[in-house]
Amino acid sequence: MTSTQEQPDQAAQPRRVRRCLCVGVLVLLLVVVAAFVRFASPRMALEPTPRPEYWEARIAEVDPPPSGALTRAEADDLIVNRPWETKPPLSEFPGFDLIDLFEGSWDARKPEFAAVEKVFASTEFRAARERMRQAVERGWYFPVVLPPASYLPHLSHCRAWGRWLVVHSRWEAEVNKDFHAAAQDWLTTLGVYRQTLRSRLLIDTLVCVAGSHLVGGEMVLQARQPVGSIDSFDLALRIENVFGLPLMPSALLAGERIYSLNEIESVYVREGGDWMDVRAMSLKYDSLQRGGTTVGLQPSRLWNLLSPVFHDVHTAAREVDAYYASLDACVDIAGYQEIAAGQSGKLVAPKPGILSGFPNVDWGGFQIQGVEKQDTHLRGLLFYYASYCQLEAGVTMLALREYHRRHGRYPDRLSQLVPGFLPRLPIDYADRQPLRYRPQGDGYVLYSIGLNGRDDGGQGSRNSNRIGVFNEDNPDVVFTDMRRRESSN
Repeated sequence: MTSTQEQPDQAAQPRRVRRCLCVGVLVLLLVVVAAFVRFASPRMALEPTPRPEYWEARIAEVDPPPSGALTRAEADDLIVNRPWETKPPLSEFPGFDLIDLFEGSWDARKPEFAAVEKVFASTEFRAARERMRQAVERGWYFPVVLPPASYLPHLSHCRAWGRWLVVHSRWEAEVNKDFHAAAQDWLTTLGVYRQTLRSRLLIDTLVCVAGSHLVGGEMVLQARQPVGSIDSFDLALRIENVFGLPLMPSALLAGERIYSLNEIESVYVREGGDWMDVRAMSLKYDSLQRGGTTVGLQPSRLWNLLSPVFHDVHTAAREVDAYYASLDACVDIAGYQEIAAGQSGKLVAPKPGILSGFPNVDWGGFQIQGVEKQDTHLRGLLFYYASYCQLEAGVTMLALREYHRRHGRYPDRLSQLVPGFLPRLPIDYADRQPLRYRPQGDGYVLYSIGLNGRDDGGQGSRNSNRIGVFNEDNPDVVFTDMRRRESSN
């Protein structure tokens, strides 16, 4: 009897086990579904909440203008206002390009030169030039509206003003023999570019590089003129007061870092897990690939289910911070060379942006490869230091000319210029040592060791291009070899 009762119980036991397993699997499935729904629902519903106004305010705090500075409206009106460009006599030359007046000799018999001389002699231009001089003493800040592409017109107007002032300096020095007026133009030009640097964006740096190269190159070329006198000591002090010494890379690109953080926030959902909105990132890349427009099918929000593959917003932001901080290894041209050659582990280069969440911001856009971003920044830093080097060379050559005018010969060493003609020794920003100098015959050689970081004894190809003297074709950058390009006319 007992064995007969045990048989049904033994048969029921597997059924109970199967039932328990089924219930367990069902519960587990429900848990998985609930977890997936909890994971997926915000990725289907939530979107990034960017705060451009917040980041714009952060950029404005990097280098605020002094008390009493011009307002945005005042600065904009001042920079844009160049009415002589659209009136006679310049309106008679529809193909006129101001850059042509930097070439060849100054010849008032040529119609373009004669027209510009009339502009310079006008009350309108003289008054505008004086207003600009006073404005740079007050300073201004032109607010950046993210993305920075909206900032480009202001920079373009600043660059145009700088060119007018440097051409005017040439006219004052070569035609009127007034080096005091020429020096004032150089200082005003540097003052204009000093204002553009307040935003500390990469494009600011590049515009500033072009302007300071222009000023430094004109100083070098005017130092070769046999007549005229200038207080080189005072000029050097005033240039340093206006323009300052070079910034460390992380400080120079402080605004760029802030903009990078803004771009990160534009593709990350901060509420609900700090995860990347992969759909938003793909839309941004697609828009840039198509020149700012998005066409075709919109990517599905299902792509957001891949968000665990990417960094969270905090990790992405830390990578950005580490990258910009590590750029301080590029403190001179030698540092740039070491990093660019891949010989230094000091640069914390981010992974490709599409994987790491690092947007690789460049001029208000995205770049797909992190190395492109890195190279753009490093090249910007290279030319930034090169422009300072050319300014140092320009004021040094003016000091050498003054020394020769007083003593009838050039000094044996640059140290003999200090303190009578210069407040300090000029710096070669290739390695932060003094510029290289030696007397030679009735003249002298002044040079930087250049991009290769090696002193080749002042052996460099003659280079009349003031904007690109630091390149692989020049063993050394010999400033005393610089000449104006011959006019194409």
